[in-house]
Amino acid sequence: RRAAAQTTYTPLAAMLHQLGRHAARAAVLAGKGLFVALLAGLLYSVGKGLLGFQWHVVFENLRSLLIWHFPTGRSDEMFLGLGGLAYSLLMAVIAISVSFFIGLAVGVGRSSSNRVFRIPCLLYIELIRGNPLIIVIFWVYFFIPVMFGTTMNVFWSATWALTAFTGAYIAEIVRTGIQNIPAGQVEAAYSTGLTYLQAMRKIVLPQALKQMIPAIVGQFIAIFKDTSLAFVLGVLELTFVAQGINNRLMIHPMEIYGTVAFLYFICCYSMSVFAARLERRLSPEKISLRM
Repeated sequence: RRAAAQTTYTPLAAMLHQLGRHAARAAVLAGKGLFVALLAGLLYSVGKGLLGFQWHVVFENLRSLLIWHFPTGRSDEMFLGLGGLAYSLLMAVIAISVSFFIGLAVGVGRSSSNRVFRIPCLLYIELIRGNPLIIVIFWVYFFIPVMFGTTMNVFWSATWALTAFTGAYIAEIVRTGIQNIPAGQVEAAYSTGLTYLQAMRKIVLPQALKQMIPAIVGQFIAIFKDTSLAFVLGVLELTFVAQGINNRLMIHPMEIYGTVAFLYFICCYSMSVFAARLERRLSPEKISLRM
């Protein structure tokens, strides 16, 4: 039999132990109170700042932040003077749509055992991922005209740079998703007479894409925010338009850039919500029995 472990204290030790427990409890309560006080102070400061906003400045410039001069732009402006948030969304939609298929093809080629496909895909991925996005933007803007002897609009230069950059990261996501599929499924597909591409299209990719949704959507959200880097080329995206408005007003930067931050947040949060719903829709269905 095991003797029950008992701890005995002297009167002084018992008193000190009790005081220590009360002190620890008081410290936890004090920490909670301090956190609530800091949170209340932060909310008070934010509320005070919002009340002090010159809201007429926000509303007067909101149209320019959303669509710039559309549809009354000059004849030499692209898309009838479109700019601002709509321009950023247009860049992101083109980059996301094209880069998904680029990443899918490169990711499958990167996973191939054939060196003819694997090595070029590997070089593309490592070259793009080894440089920051702003360098890729400069590559496309300065090197493409030199190589092909033609000029390219800043909008398309930034968009193709975003597309190439995103495609490399999606390719790595696709590669890891393919590797997560058990090798036995691929071998079983080969045993039935399917080729590599057929096995990928019919067996591996349908399963892998479900696992890749969170990572791919996260990359899409990141590339939407990275459209702000296109301002270095003078693209009329949201950040560049906000900078122009702020340079004109000079005295209301918080109103302008606060609105810009809110617009970016709304778009990114909407994409996150859509991704969560898509992930739930593609998850295995629950079976319910009806009597």
